[in-house]
Amino acid sequence: MPLKTYKDAGGNPIQFMEIDGIRYPYVEGVDQDHVVRVARAAKARDDDVVLITYAKSGTHWTWEIISMLCNGKAETIPTIKQMHMIEAISSDELTSLPSPRVLNTHFRFNDLPEDMRKKKTKLVLVHRNPKDVAVSHYHHHCKLEALYKYNGTWSEWLPLFLEGIVDVNSWFDYVKDWEKAIEEHPDHPIHLMFYEDMKEDLYREVKKLATFLDVSVSDEFCQNVAKLCQFENMKNNKKGLENEFWTNVWADRKPSFYRKGEVGDWKNYFTVAQNEQFDELYKQKMAGSKLKFRFEL
Repeated sequence: MPLKTYKDAGGNPIQFMEIDGIRYPYVEGVDQDHVVRVARAAKARDDDVVLITYAKSGTHWTWEIISMLCNGKAETIPTIKQMHMIEAISSDELTSLPSPRVLNTHFRFNDLPEDMRKKKTKLVLVHRNPKDVAVSHYHHHCKLEALYKYNGTWSEWLPLFLEGIVDVNSWFDYVKDWEKAIEEHPDHPIHLMFYEDMKEDLYREVKKLATFLDVSVSDEFCQNVAKLCQFENMKNNKKGLENEFWTNVWADRKPSFYRKGEVGDWKNYFTVAQNEQFDELYKQKMAGSKLKFRFEL
């Protein structure tokens, strides 16, 4: 299988599985090439909902919210989003999921299963500002030792992100690719959300999401969902990682995808020079884009 190793600015190695030029975390003992290719041929159901995110952009958080809305229960979901991730589970596992399926993926539009594009499956797309994504991504690579074998510093790692040598490649290319997909497929139901808007007023965003999903829920229900899905509640209540596989993946043997969940945490990492370099790259890469990102609240 196409396992590749790169080196950061300090010479520290980091590994990825590469399939058709796209990088994925390497999972030992899994034929990922087969799983990803089969995923692209998955069959859609009329009531499917698919959450789309660039890695480290609020996937776990938003998947929980969508699942509660689709289930009609303001209750913590007793599983994790990985068990519903199109490119991470087998075709049998995907088929066995009960309807309505709330799926998730880091695929770009053209990599989505053709059947989902043809049937115009409802898509929820969540974007997050790239500076906070970068910080979260760095910790992700360091903590998931078994997947990436990485232990460099922030300053050594950042050039990898700027070059797009991370999971699902360049953030800039990813968000622009989805912007183009929305423009070219105006009849496909795609609900665009921003992580920062969710942090600012989660109840408001839950209400908008409920309208898009066409689920009949009360304001009180939306308030309860928003409360349950506040960061600290998710961090304390969410289960599903308590097994040998996840324990062995983490460097500290304490599995958790919930670190800080803040907007503006990047200020604790970026030096003045790094921030200026990032801003210049952002200006170049996002030229012509209509997307507007908030880097603080």
